[in-house]
Amino acid sequence: MLRIGILDEEMEYVGRLAAYLNRMNKGSIQCSAFTQKDKLYEFVQQHHPEVIMSTNEGLLMCMAEEYNKICYIWLTEGQQEKKQFHPINRYQSGVRIAKEVNRILYADALYLVQQHPLIAVYSPIGRCGKTQMILDYIQGQDEKRWMYIGMEDYGVVCDADRIDWLYLVKERKEDKLLEWIGQSNGIVESPFSPFDTKTMKLEDMEWFLQLLKKEKGYHGIFFDIGTGILQDIQCLTLFDQVIVPYIEEPVSLQKKEKFEQLVSAYGLAASLDKVHFLNMRDPAGLSGILE
Repeated sequence: MLRIGILDEEMEYVGRLAAYLNRMNKGSIQCSAFTQKDKLYEFVQQHHPEVIMSTNEGLLMCMAEEYNKICYIWLTEGQQEKKQFHPINRYQSGVRIAKEVNRILYADALYLVQQHPLIAVYSPIGRCGKTQMILDYIQGQDEKRWMYIGMEDYGVVCDADRIDWLYLVKERKEDKLLEWIGQSNGIVESPFSPFDTKTMKLEDMEWFLQLLKKEKGYHGIFFDIGTGILQDIQCLTLFDQVIVPYIEEPVSLQKKEKFEQLVSAYGLAASLDKVHFLNMRDPAGLSGILE
C-alpha cells in the first residue's frame, strides 16, 4: 500500500483531501493528514511514505534534500511550472485532484504495472536459519522495499499485546487488515500462538494473498512459514515462488528428499514448478535466486 503524507495549515482542507483520496483509492493508498511540520517529519521517519504533498514549497525543498527518494507533490495557488516537484492546483475539486495524483503516481511508476511476487519460504529442516536470512536480505535492500510476514511456530518477531492479523484474515476484515499491515512498516510479526496459526486453511491463505496483491510500494512479499505450521501442502501452490532452504548434512538431505517425495505423492509437482531449493551454505543466499 502506498503511503502519502499531506501537510497544510488548514485542518479542514487537508483532512477532507486525505479522506477523499483514501476513499477514491481504497486499498491501494493510505493518506495521512498533518498541520504541523514536526508531525510530518515523525511520520516520514517512522513509516517511510512514498509520497509527500504540501502547499509549503519551502518545506518540500528542505525535505527533498534529506529524503530524495520520496515523490513530492506541490499543492499550488495556481498554475505553476516546477521541474523539481509535481504541481497540482489546490483549488480544484477533489475529483480533479485525485485524478492528477493518480496520473503522477502512474508516471513515477509508484503504481507497479507488474504485481510484486508473493514468495513462500518453507523448510522441512528446523532451525536452519531461514528467518534471519530473510530479515537480513530485506534490511540489506536499499533500493527495494520487501515485506516480511511471519508464520513461524514460535516467532521471535512478535508482540503478545497486539491483535493478531490471523483473526482479521479469518473474519475477512479487509479494511482493518490493510490498516494493520500499513502500520507494520514492512515487518508483520508471527501470530502469538502457533496453535492458532495452524488453523490457517487453504481458502484463508487464498483470500489473504489476493488482498496482499493490492499492496503497493513493495518489491515483493516473503511468507516465513514454520515447519509445523503448514497443515495443507496445497497452500504452497498459491505462491509465485517457493524457496526451500536446506543444509548439506545427512539428516537435512534426507528431509529434503522426503519433501520432494511428498510433493510428488500429492500430485503437486506441476503446480510447484517454481520451487527453488536453497543451500544455506551458498554465499549467494537469496540473492542467487531473486536477483
